[in-house]
Amino acid sequence: MFEPGFLNKYKYIILLCIISMAAISSCGVGQKNADHDAYFKKAITYARHMPTDRVAQQAVPYVDSVYRNFKGRISTADLAQLYDFKSNHYLYIVGNYTRAMLYADSMLYILQPYSGEKNYNLAYATACLNKGNVLYSQKYYSSAYGWYYRGKSSLQMQEDSCSYNQYMSKVSASLGQVCYDQGKYKQSVRFWLEALNKMSCEKEYDAFYLTQGWYDNIGLAYRNLHRPDEAIRYFEKAITLLKAGELKYTDKKSFIQMALGLVYGNEADAYQQKAMYREAERGYQQSININSQKHYIAGDARLSRLKLAAMYIKLLRFKDARAQLDTVKPILDKTYRHEMMLWLHTNAEYYKNAPDGNASTAYNYLNSYVALNDSLQADQRILIGADVKGEFTRLQQEHALKTESKNTRLNNLLMYSTMLVLVLIVALTGSYLTRKGIAQALVKPKKKDGEYQEKEVYLNWFDDI
Repeated sequence: MFEPGFLNKYKYIILLCIISMAAISSCGVGQKNADHDAYFKKAITYARHMPTDRVAQQAVPYVDSVYRNFKGRISTADLAQLYDFKSNHYLYIVGNYTRAMLYADSMLYILQPYSGEKNYNLAYATACLNKGNVLYSQKYYSSAYGWYYRGKSSLQMQEDSCSYNQYMSKVSASLGQVCYDQGKYKQSVRFWLEALNKMSCEKEYDAFYLTQGWYDNIGLAYRNLHRPDEAIRYFEKAITLLKAGELKYTDKKSFIQMALGLVYGNEADAYQQKAMYREAERGYQQSININSQKHYIAGDARLSRLKLAAMYIKLLRFKDARAQLDTVKPILDKTYRHEMMLWLHTNAEYYKNAPDGNASTAYNYLNSYVALNDSLQADQRILIGADVKGEFTRLQQEHALKTESKNTRLNNLLMYSTMLVLVLIVALTGSYLTRKGIAQALVKPKKKDGEYQEKEVYLNWFDDI
């Protein structure tokens, strides 16, 4: 213990130490700076909305330059935001799994020391989500679900908080995409609706950006379920939201236009299912007009042209179909299997049915289509075998069993400790009573004023313990 007057004597030195420690901790690597978050997020948002044919080449150098030229201290939160951007960029824009995994792992590494801190829980869970997304893209489905679950578990103590709902919204959206790719469209709709219900804490533009995308995804799922009325309802929701966004977010005009082009083309598919060919043609043309512009989504414009050509063949408008096919031919992306399959199948149908058709040419196109489709189906069978719901149930059960096992060991330890304490108490009490009884028996009473009075005997029973 301190000597009396110690605190009073050294109070100024103690106060100085406390102030110094507070100053050091406030400058620590892990501190989160809201101003930095907003500054870097603005740069990252700009990079994400660069014109489509530039984003792959210029987005990362631009963001790196912003970080490199920043005059302040770059915190862990700032670095986490950078690694999050790069992981998603290399995964979804560039398709480089190695780099995507590198930045997902880097984000996990720098956040690991802060995974239990409230301000960093969402960032850590997002890092888990990024790693899961990279693994999923590489067809490591079980491992991907494990990382999704780990991120979810890291936020379990904050259920119904904004950070928990934000993360679970993104997890639900990722699982919706998994189910969609598996062909489990009803399940994908449930996940995307769940994502929409859990995004109430998102900032205004982020909510707009995610909502329009999920509306479009739900429309696609209903289209694939051959439920065109419900598909059109969600496509219209996306279109209404995007048109309102054009007026509100004027600095995002090119992105919103590109998104509108995508939705118009998707909605045209649903109109074609309803045999509303005039509306379908208008939708495809709107999509083509928007995304065939310079710096827009040229690949989507090509797909819309091929779909329009296929519809013209169905309507026996062979001249119009040939015009669309001839436009696509010199700019075809032969590395994109879905585009190539649509190109091969549409040409096979043209040469099979058109007046200037050729059976041999039709057969060659069809043969190439079948070969490419077989390779795609082989990958699809692997994907379909992955059970999203089953994997999460299994992980939940494993977690529950581990928790139960830990609780059982703890309960056993507490029980044994309690029994030991009880035995010690009984032993000590027995020793005390025995010593006291012997001591009293050895004391001789003496007579005083005609009465016997016991001599006081003091025994310190702790001496023998």
